[in-house]
Amino acid sequence: MFKKPAQRVDKVDTVIGPGTEFEGHIKATGIVRIDGKVTGKIETSGDVVIGDQGELKADVSANNITIGGKIFGNVNAKEKATILQKGFVEGDIETKNIAIEDGATFKGRCIMGEDKGNGFNAQKKEPIKAK
Repeated sequence: MFKKPAQRVDKVDTVIGPGTEFEGHIKATGIVRIDGKVTGKIETSGDVVIGDQGELKADVSANNITIGGKIFGNVNAKEKATILQKGFVEGDIETKNIAIEDGATFKGRCIMGEDKGNGFNAQKKEPIKAK
């Protein structure tokens, strides 16, 4: 009688599955999901999802990045970076918005702001000095 509206499921374009190891540069235009190990660099105009078993020794650049596994490297999320409860990041994050769940680990610094088309905060400002 009453139907639940169907949930929208985004199509994952690239998958590195559990037990798979990749070394190199992944350049994509869609959604990338990592459940294996990647060493190198990931760039996409879409989103990146790092599953619980995913482990990266890589810099990652995407529209949105969701981290459930481990990243040892820098993260550049144009819109939003999300570190889930079991997520681990050791590196710097540049993003417009960030969400860090209870239990997540983040070792690094976060730079937040609007992307002006030439990288975040292209004009670095001096830190405010304490009085």
